[in-house]
Amino acid sequence: MIALLANTEKADRAVATGLRNFIRTTGGAVGLSIGSSILNNVLIANIPPTVSAADALQFTNLYDLTPEERDGVIDAYMKGIQTIMYLGAPMVGVMLLGSLILTEVRLDSLVPKPAVHVAKDGHQSTEANSGETTDPSSAKAEVVGEGQLFGGEVEAIDVEKGLSR
Repeated sequence: MIALLANTEKADRAVATGLRNFIRTTGGAVGLSIGSSILNNVLIANIPPTVSAADALQFTNLYDLTPEERDGVIDAYMKGIQTIMYLGAPMVGVMLLGSLILTEVRLDSLVPKPAVHVAKDGHQSTEANSGETTDPSSAKAEVVGEGQLFGGEVEAIDVEKGLSR
């Protein structure tokens, strides 16, 4: 999710988040249906001949079976789960190898940086997104020293005591 947000513009983040959630939900539904199909097919193929498929598919009926039949149904379930794991483990390995080709994108790489202008006299100024030019040292002085802060007049900022009016 963080990588997705880092690679999208602010205006497109809602669409990107919605698309990510849709793909995640669809992948979960497809994976669940594949796993259920594998489990049911392996279970039905491996249940003891004395047990019906309906009894094997319902856990509540397992207590009505003989111990030998119950062990056979449990073994059939274990074979089905093992088959699902045999399918899932290579898929996880392929995804791990695929993740090795990804490159790092820093979150601050998409944040626009203010332009720094140097005048002929050596004085530096920054240009904010609104187009106004401010002196970076005076901007810092407004936050650290006296000035307008949080919509109220501030006389001074003491690090230990907090804001004073």
